This record gives sequence, structure tokens and C-alpha cells, in this order.
Amino acid sequence: MKRLAIFTNTEHPELPGDEQYLLEELPRRGIQPEPLVWDAHTNGLEQYDGFLVRAVWGYFQQMNRFVRLLDQLNQSTQPVWNAPAWLRWNSHKFYLQDLAQKGIPIVPTLFVKGKLDENTLARASEAFNAGHLVVKPAVSAGSHQTERLAAGDPLPESFDETEDWLLQPYLSEIETEGEWSFVFFSGQFSHAVKKMPASGDFRVQKQFGGQYHPEEPPQALLQQARQVLRVLPANPLLARVDGILRKGQFLLLELELIEPDLYLYRDEDKQRFMDAVAASFNGR
Repeated sequence: MKRLAIFTNTEHPELPGDEQYLLEELPRRGIQPEPLVWDAHTNGLEQYDGFLVRAVWGYFQQMNRFVRLLDQLNQSTQPVWNAPAWLRWNSHKFYLQDLAQKGIPIVPTLFVKGKLDENTLARASEAFNAGHLVVKPAVSAGSHQTERLAAGDPLPESFDETEDWLLQPYLSEIETEGEWSFVFFSGQFSHAVKKMPASGDFRVQKQFGGQYHPEEPPQALLQQARQVLRVLPANPLLARVDGILRKGQFLLLELELIEPDLYLYRDEDKQRFMDAVAASFNGR
């Protein structure tokens, strides 16, 4: 039976709860799944027939180690999903510049290399004509160090001067309309979730009180989300397209290719995920 290493994290050494069914179901497809904690097991990788990079949460806080893992996987003769080159590209949010240059509408963004200061904040506020900005590190996940700042607010002391940054206007649609997440497997749409932040907040993650609800998206909105994947050179096995709807236009917030929550709440969503993994692994 072919062995598939599935990278996970120390909090979920046997995979997150909504993906543990893979450990029972994949062997019925001729695949032996083996969870590996991504930052603890990087030796003996040559024994596996393929690699699935999944719940590598915290990678952005250990980027040197994560890059070493990607280098190892890149040297492997066995397939990796998603490909290491894509994961490296996706680990720094300046990839949004690449997508914007390909015609994808993104949330208006000022990309700042290196140290952030109050003058840059003021320049962004003026450029966007925005009373509040959303400030986020270019290497981050789960809204880590993501702040909403008013014009004239001091920078938080916790901000790292060596980071690169994204400055975006605060868009009230995040509170009134929420954020959409579209999940795709091998380029095919699977399901969508609408996420709403807690009252008075703008971060939709559950640790900040956000609420998630599976929803069927309007076809026009789905078509806009699909366009994000169409500008890529190939279809990744796993992709999540996150954004907001503003005046009828979908604005991309993130294209998640590394460790996104796939929102596998329904049996049919889990089945599509497993089918995509099995087809990619057995059909390589």
C-alpha cells in the first residue's frame, strides 16, 4: 500500500478532528495515510510515496524551519500537494501583487517593505481616503498581529520592525456583509462558507468570536471567485479563496494554499476532499 505523509502540527498530531476520517477511509483507496508533525519529523522522508501539507499551523512563526521543510520536499522525487514552490510563494502576502497584476481585483493595498512608521500610515490613510486602516504583517496567519488603526494612532509596540506589511482601508462590509470563503479541490468548486465577525470586531476567526455558516453562493459571486484560480499556471489540489463583496464586486483578501481550514462540516464536503486527495495520489 502506498504511503502518504500528511503534515500536521503538535496540537493535532493525529490530524484536526474534521480530517481524521482520512485515516480510516484512505486505506480503502489503497493509500496508507501517516500524520507527521511538520516541525518535528523531517527525517526519513524518502520512505513515503507522496506528501500532503495540511495543518502546519504556526509555520509563519518558524519560517526558517518551514523553508527548510519546503526545500526538503522540493528535492524529493515524490509528489507534494500543494507544490513547495507554491507554498513558498503563498507564505508571503505580497503574492497579492502578482494576482493584482494578472487582473484579479484585490482589497486596495499598500505594500510596505521593512519598517513601518506613522508617516506611512498617514500616507496610506490619505491615499485610500480612509479613517481607519487594517494593518497586517506580510508573513502571518489567523489575523496574527492584524490591527485596525485610526489615523494618528501609534503603532503597537509588538510590531516587528523587520517585517513587511500590508496596509488596507478598513471596509465596513466585513461587519455588515461578512467574508466569503470558497473551497476548491483540484480546481473544482466544493463548498462555500460565510464568516461574520463578533460585534464590534473586524476579524472573522473563531478565536475572536467569529461565526461560520455554510452557504450556497450566488453564481455571479462564485464566477468571480473562480477567476482567481484561472490565472494560476495550474490547479492546486487545495485552495481557499477568501474575500468580500463590495458594490457587487468580489475583492480578494487571501488565496490560501498552505494551511487553511477547509470547513469540512458536511459529509459531502469531506467526500469531495477525500476523492480529490485519492485521485491526485493514485493518478500521479
